[in-house]
Amino acid sequence: MFIPVHCGIARYLRHEIGAKLWILITTIVLDAILLFGFIWVKIFSDPLAVGIAVFMMLGILVIEVLFCAITLLGLLRAVVVGICCA
Repeated sequence: MFIPVHCGIARYLRHEIGAKLWILITTIVLDAILLFGFIWVKIFSDPLAVGIAVFMMLGILVIEVLFCAITLLGLLRAVVVGICCA
């Protein structure tokens, strides 16, 4: 599914490459319909796999948020220490 690619082309490159907006919107809508259909079928055919996937995605999100917060605190601490010691 190339929804992010089509969104990026529509937003940043459309004028440079001469892409038509209606074609990009059509591809985004059709990709979204197909993705929703695949998810719908998968939920009813294998709900355990969907549940595990959602759980794993949430776990990765939490870890990324924690990593960004720790990194930001480290950078702020380095800046404050650098200012105080200068």
